[in-house]
Amino acid sequence: MVTTVSNYLTEALDRLVLMEKEALADAGYHPDAYPYFFAWNAGFPYFTNRVDEDVNTGATEGATQEWEEHVHTVRVRLVIAHITEGVPGTPEGLLYVYMPLVTNFFVNHPLLQSAAEPTPMDILSPEGMTVERPTGLRIFTNAGFKSNQVGCEWPLRLPFIIPIEREY
Repeated sequence: MVTTVSNYLTEALDRLVLMEKEALADAGYHPDAYPYFFAWNAGFPYFTNRVDEDVNTGATEGATQEWEEHVHTVRVRLVIAHITEGVPGTPEGLLYVYMPLVTNFFVNHPLLQSAAEPTPMDILSPEGMTVERPTGLRIFTNAGFKSNQVGCEWPLRLPFIIPIEREY
């Protein structure tokens, strides 16, 4: 996919979905993943994603063109079970298996690369994404569910280098 100024967030979210699936598949788990936040699934585990904040760090002079850096925070949510599911402690135990697998995968793929997308994302800064610490066990209340859900979130900071389009 050729990244453009108008689709770079969409491409980043699509790449994250591939990464999320691969992070747990390598250990024999098969999660679903969605490039948007408002999603639910009959099965667990599954990931959702949402773009949180955008920090424009300003224009910089490139060799032949001016650029702006935009740093977006994407919040990756992993939902692993309903809180009432299974034997007490089972959802937490799964979370403690999944968290290091996902964290390590993100840390080792800072340019949003995966088996399905082996090349770096071209508009992502060469420094790549910064993986913040996962939140640890969280209880999520979602409208439409009779039971709260268990999971955690990762804030990922994605620095994009955006060409400034000037009109003269």
